[in-house]
Amino acid sequence: MAQFFKPAERKKAPQKQFNLALHDLDLKGQGVGRWQQRMVFVAGGLPGDTVRVTADIPAKGPIHAALQEVLTPSDERDTPLCSHYQVCGGCQLQHLKAQRQIEYKQIALERLLKKRQINVSQWAAPVLSEQQIAYRTKARLAVDCRKQVKLGFRNAENNRILNISECIVLAPELQALIAPIKSLLGSLNEAAKVGHVDVQLSQGNVGIWLHRTTPWSKADKKTLDAWLEAHQVTWLAEETSLSYPLNEFGLTLNYLKNDFVQSNLAVNAKMVQQAIEWLELTGEEHVLDLFCGIGNFSLPLAQHSRTVIGVEGVTDMVCRAIENAEMNGVENVKFAQADLSKPLNQQAWWRPVDVILMDPARAGAEQVVTQLPKTKANKVLYVSCNPATLVRDAAILMSHGYEAVKAGVLDMFPQTHHLESMILFSKVTSKK
Repeated sequence: MAQFFKPAERKKAPQKQFNLALHDLDLKGQGVGRWQQRMVFVAGGLPGDTVRVTADIPAKGPIHAALQEVLTPSDERDTPLCSHYQVCGGCQLQHLKAQRQIEYKQIALERLLKKRQINVSQWAAPVLSEQQIAYRTKARLAVDCRKQVKLGFRNAENNRILNISECIVLAPELQALIAPIKSLLGSLNEAAKVGHVDVQLSQGNVGIWLHRTTPWSKADKKTLDAWLEAHQVTWLAEETSLSYPLNEFGLTLNYLKNDFVQSNLAVNAKMVQQAIEWLELTGEEHVLDLFCGIGNFSLPLAQHSRTVIGVEGVTDMVCRAIENAEMNGVENVKFAQADLSKPLNQQAWWRPVDVILMDPARAGAEQVVTQLPKTKANKVLYVSCNPATLVRDAAILMSHGYEAVKAGVLDMFPQTHHLESMILFSKVTSKK
């Protein structure tokens, strides 16, 4: 006889409302407190707040609570500037005074490093962003035109598209396009086929690209062309050249819309300058720049060293890096495309180096750092956009005979929990 399986109904964790004093801030920008000897994390909470929260109480482990009311505000609390704040998922820290945001990020990173027994000899002063708002020079806006025109970012609660009227972290030239883009979408016959909109600001010029699931109809293409002309906006075709300056080094770097570049170009310039200062190059070093992209670090490094090899996994960005070197007249740098998960010293471009700089994506560089002892580089500068993978890779470097001599955080993403950081490692020399 057939038997039918009926899965046991999963009991929902009981929900409770309670008051809570918060004493800390974690790397995700959540306030941290304790309730009945358990850690509680509260989005929108700050150290010094007393809050009322509701939470589904799991049988064990940390509790993630929803903020209902701030009963006693922290002295560090500020009034958010954006009308969409805490509904939009883009920013997490607008309620924290600007000068304290980067300080808390550094404290959280220090704690994470110490947890892995990674001791840093010296902490540099944070690299600050002069603009706490209006700093982003590029963005991808989600679109949903199936029933009505919606343009914006994902809702923090349910991942649905939040229809925005402003975004205070966007450069003014890009923020001014929000209403006109909505008007454009509303005038298209096939607006429902637009999935997202890319906007970029390049040397004062605004560019836009609408991702469609099908080719443009003649009518909609005519509407688009008229809109571009009326608003003096450039269409970001695959071959449209964009650029940004590194004025401190007398360089200009060209890129295409799908290439990775930082969205806060002012802090990017400070970051590159700090990297050069920390490495204390004499002009005699052979340098390896891993995950080099379009040459953001490679070209300035070449101005201060004997040779630079820039290595990148994306072929198109390698082509751009080569073009940037030629355009800027930098002759002592070579670029190569490579799979950096494979042994470095077995690849055609390899040569012994003195210094390594790496700026990996969020996944980090675990497969690379395990190979670094074979390179015999005496300095490694690791630039990171993800504290978790930075700490993991730093622990590997320490186990292979490197020490963390200097670290610092960079205010690349004000108003958000995202953290850019930099650690300089030096090869430990044996003492006789």
